[in-house]
Amino acid sequence: MGKLVKYLLLMTFIVNIALISVISHKSKALSYLSDQAEVCANCHVMTDAYKSYKASTHSLVANCNDCHVPQENIFKKYAFKAADGVRHASIFTLGLTPQSPQLSRNAESVVQDNCERCHAHQISELSHTTDGTRHCWTCHRHTPHSRLHSRGSIDYNYPLNHKPSWSASWLSEDLNPME
Repeated sequence: MGKLVKYLLLMTFIVNIALISVISHKSKALSYLSDQAEVCANCHVMTDAYKSYKASTHSLVANCNDCHVPQENIFKKYAFKAADGVRHASIFTLGLTPQSPQLSRNAESVVQDNCERCHAHQISELSHTTDGTRHCWTCHRHTPHSRLHSRGSIDYNYPLNHKPSWSASWLSEDLNPME
């Protein structure tokens, strides 16, 4: 292999590493490895969901990942988080963000499994059906996310009770418009 080809390959490698580093830093990619609910608010599209979750009783006993990520084992958990993260980033990057965030088919089954996992004693006591014909949110539509409508209708009745150190200025303005 010639010196020029080796040089070009090396430069391509260095540029790619630099791009990946900058994108990872700007997108706060490492923060998504945690289970902190505040990480979900990194993306402004999730502002309504985060604020309504913080105002719910679920915030006292669960984080976003407890409901929205498989809990069977750590490998399934992080594989799902990675795939879902790529999906979310792709949708956002391509400008395909829906007005009202919806669960994907894959996410629906995960959330349903987690509802049943945490509320098994209540489901059995109340004879709720878990035969796959209905989801828990068919009846419990506003649990724990209250009345989410669209990314253009943020309900300011749910103030952000803290200002995360990692939050961008636009996030603080978006979550606390009266300050």
